[in-house]
Amino acid sequence: RRAAYRFIEDVQKFKVNHEGKFIKAKILEFYLAPQSLVIAGQNIKKGSWIMILRILDEVVWKKIKSGELTGFSLAGKAHSIIA
Repeated sequence: RRAAYRFIEDVQKFKVNHEGKFIKAKILEFYLAPQSLVIAGQNIKKGSWIMILRILDEVVWKKIKSGELTGFSLAGKAHSIIA
């Protein structure tokens, strides 16, 4: 939850497969699944982070529409705290 909120507040950057330059995209919807559910035949676990984006990069959008690209990466950092 903290990572999701921080991403929305401070980062909002995306790359294709963790490679190359950041792509232009806008977040249209964002939520953490309050319960397990099915979206478009895919099982989504409770607590999953779900976003709907508008992809503004024409090359990337064409790859998504053709099925060549089925996902991309969020920019961010992870920290592990061992208690």
